[in-house]
Amino acid sequence: MNFRRYIVCLFCGALSYLLAWGESVTYTMTSYHEVSVSGEEPESASAEFMSDTKSGTRISADHTARLDLYGYDGCRIQELTLFMRSNKSSGAGSLQVLLDDSVVASIPDSPFSDEAWNGAYVNDSLVSIVVPLFPSPQVPENGRLSIIVSASVNSLYFGACEVHYMIAPLLPYTVTFVTGTDDSIHPKRESGVGKGILLPDYQFADSVWHFLGWTENPLTQTPVCPVYYKAGTRYFPTKHQTLYALYSNEVTDASIVQDTCLQSGTYALVTETAHPMMMCGYVDNERVATDEVELRFGADSLYHLQMGTIPADSRYQLNVADGKATISHVKSNTYIGYRATSSSHGLRSSASEWELLPSANGSYQFYHDLHANGMAYTLYPQYRDGVYSFMDTDLLLSATTQFMLLFPVPETEPQPALYTTNPRSHVGFEAVAQERTCRVYRLDGTCIHSSATAETLRSLPRGIYIITSPSGTQKQIVR
Repeated sequence: MNFRRYIVCLFCGALSYLLAWGESVTYTMTSYHEVSVSGEEPESASAEFMSDTKSGTRISADHTARLDLYGYDGCRIQELTLFMRSNKSSGAGSLQVLLDDSVVASIPDSPFSDEAWNGAYVNDSLVSIVVPLFPSPQVPENGRLSIIVSASVNSLYFGACEVHYMIAPLLPYTVTFVTGTDDSIHPKRESGVGKGILLPDYQFADSVWHFLGWTENPLTQTPVCPVYYKAGTRYFPTKHQTLYALYSNEVTDASIVQDTCLQSGTYALVTETAHPMMMCGYVDNERVATDEVELRFGADSLYHLQMGTIPADSRYQLNVADGKATISHVKSNTYIGYRATSSSHGLRSSASEWELLPSANGSYQFYHDLHANGMAYTLYPQYRDGVYSFMDTDLLLSATTQFMLLFPVPETEPQPALYTTNPRSHVGFEAVAQERTCRVYRLDGTCIHSSATAETLRSLPRGIYIITSPSGTQKQIVR
């Protein structure tokens, strides 16, 4: 099966947490136009804060608060943590993080109870809103980093901002390109520190291979797609870097089209929160795990899931009748149900009927126990303990909010694609078709074991691996 997009998104989402942290500094708003500083601030740094509501840290509807940071020249900004709150049952707005005039992170206009923000309204304490930046942008000389929070519904409160950064040398880097063919492409140098370069296109295609983009390591033929960067996108090197042209024998990008007419069948269940994510697995400790995916909103006004088929662990059987549905995890043959009593609630592995509400963009809200205030327990992701998990989340019942997107499992499994940085070699296609060997790959596409056994897996270092065998391809996490 084709896991190209699935693995790329998984890897990108995990990579920022593997990087070593540098320094951190916290800016605390002490009035509508003043901040105090704690932590390790760069020697030449300064901050300016202004909320045009002019009411402490409060941002009322149609008003904006802006924190501008100066003097971070040469620093790489790894992550921001905003400390915010809302009103008890209202508050909505948007976030933009700008490096000079370029947007490096954003949250669209949405309620504070949306997973893009906090997942729930809160008015008795500040909560942390983590804003990861990938790739970590480098602040150019005399650059300005701006954190802008705009409220659309009363009220949001912007109490503090913690900045994680690393000090990097003030050097523009050069990127060299290797095509793997007789063609050459001139190197590109950043026009200034942290400016990045636009990746060139390469018009190459033969009877087998076509150009996908650029990757950071050479590789022979592999069924595991490495992380790569598309032509025309901006690439931020962290050193003088060589990029290799990546090719695939798959001619078109495979995708699965959203189903908006809910009926009984086997589906992938996907939400688009801070990051699009797909439900994966069975109920464990009142949660269901997630995997990040790539979504595209098409000209047909439908979402397209960028993968050729649905991984076995993300297939769910929906039995729909009379505006209700039961959900079961196909692989484990267990239900995605809920416990609902007067004193507690939470997901459980037993049959439960979820109420269904058609919502925005052909999505559905799966809910139960509607309260008098319009809130209901909804199958939706929450960010806890450093990860997103589907949980029994108390949310507002809404036909205008986007909730669960449904993608049917294709009836025909696509053939696995191959990837290489050496398009001159056509060797290996017949061998792959007849392959009877189990292989272990790192996420960069490097094969590290053949004829893998359980003992091999136990001896691997901690990490995420891809296992291919005659029975299929799967992800393996070694803890």
